[in-house]
Amino acid sequence: MNAPAATITHTCDIETLMHALKTLNGAAMPRQRSVPSALITSQEYLAQTLPNLDEEAIFRLLDSVTLSKEPSPFQSQLERVARGQRLFHYVEKALQSGEIAPQTADFAWTVWTNVDALLSRTLPIPDASYGPEGQFLFLWDREEHHLELEIEPGGVAYFFYRDRTSGAIWDSDYQFGETLASEVIEKLRIFA
Repeated sequence: MNAPAATITHTCDIETLMHALKTLNGAAMPRQRSVPSALITSQEYLAQTLPNLDEEAIFRLLDSVTLSKEPSPFQSQLERVARGQRLFHYVEKALQSGEIAPQTADFAWTVWTNVDALLSRTLPIPDASYGPEGQFLFLWDREEHHLELEIEPGGVAYFFYRDRTSGAIWDSDYQFGETLASEVIEKLRIFA
């Protein structure tokens, strides 16, 4: 059998990537000339075409491949889905290890998915971290802009923004279930 597809380290196009994923899945198929349209999501497509593929194998493969050309909408969506799955697994691992409480994990994931939907899935998947007192943080950075969403145990969250160039600082409290303030949405759109 050929070396695992996860060892690919060269530049390839999306058809080559999909072929490698299918080979890694044990379902080697001829390369397709086109990928599905936006009628289904990348996650649904992967679940349908690669039902037995270990998610970690997908992550290793995506991390080892540099896609050529400007990413197509499908490529961008595929990368976003993979990053979103990594974020979900990170929240899950923080919960399983006892670093955050179940309520904090639920609140963090609900707030993230609501914010993501509110901005029509244009917001990049954030970096994340947990704190020493059971907090969970989402972080976005773009050039001089920095934004944090800190989820505290008990259903309270804080948005914190800093402009590294001007030194301007802004923050806002958020209670679970509240509508996001227009200022919060304005800051989030900087990263969309």
